[in-house]
Order: sequence, then C-alpha cells, then structure tokens
Amino acid sequence: MDEIETAKERKKKERDNQTPKEDTKQADNAPQEPSSTEANREGVDVLGIYPVNTPKPKFLVQGNVKLKIHSIGLEVRNVPYSIDKKHKVKVQAPFRYHKFPAELEKPDAYVESIKFDDGKIWKEAVEVVKSAVMERHRDDLPKAEEPQEKLST
Repeated sequence: MDEIETAKERKKKERDNQTPKEDTKQADNAPQEPSSTEANREGVDVLGIYPVNTPKPKFLVQGNVKLKIHSIGLEVRNVPYSIDKKHKVKVQAPFRYHKFPAELEKPDAYVESIKFDDGKIWKEAVEVVKSAVMERHRDDLPKAEEPQEKLST
C-alpha cells in the first residue's frame, strides 16, 4: 500500500512541477482581449463583402457588407450596396421591406433597421464601404460606360 501511495505522491509532485509550464501554454492559446488602444479605436472597418451571384440587370454588381463602427462599438450587418454601369457605388442603410398583400388598402412598409442621430458616423461608414467595395470589385468591372458625345455636323 505504501508503494502505491508513494507512486501517487510522485505523480502528483510531477504534475505540480509541470503545472506552470502548462499554464503558460494555456495562456498562449486563450483568446486575447484587445488592448486598450484597440478597444478605443476610432473609425469604421469592413469585416466582410458578400456579392450576389446574379445582380439585377441595371447593376454590374450587388451585395451586402458587414462592418464595424468602433466609435460606438457597433457591428452592422446586411448593408446593401450596388455598382451601376457608370461605376457609381450606392450604399444604403440596412432595411426590411414588408408587403401586405392581404390588406390592399395598407401600403407596403420600408423600415430602416438602424438610424444614427449623428449623420457624420453614417457618412464615414458609407465612404469606407464605397472604397472597400470598389477595391474588391476593381478587376470584376468592365470599363465604365461613358455618355456618347454628340457629333457636330
């Protein structure tokens, strides 16, 4: 019996000696919290661009964007964008469109999912999204259609 207890005690001592090494390994694999500078970042980042496979005929490209607004700690999803044939990018706020076919007198409802009191935040987000979308689709777009010049006779 003493030999078994002695073996158990040895294993326990070995584990105790190895514990600090394992703790450091676990700390390396643990998710790291953002530093104070990262947590207080300003600006807007595009987290993902999701193009639609078959856009409407009047657009070259359509899709949705996922973005992060650091100043207010908000992640916004399903921000629709489109690029027309003149390579103009249009970005809209996320919205829901509700149809009421059963109630003919009731108009369809267009409801924005998010609205900012400070318009500067959304304007900055739109500019960042436009540049990111154009960068993403630069190689996919054909040359822009330019208006034809009138021939003078």
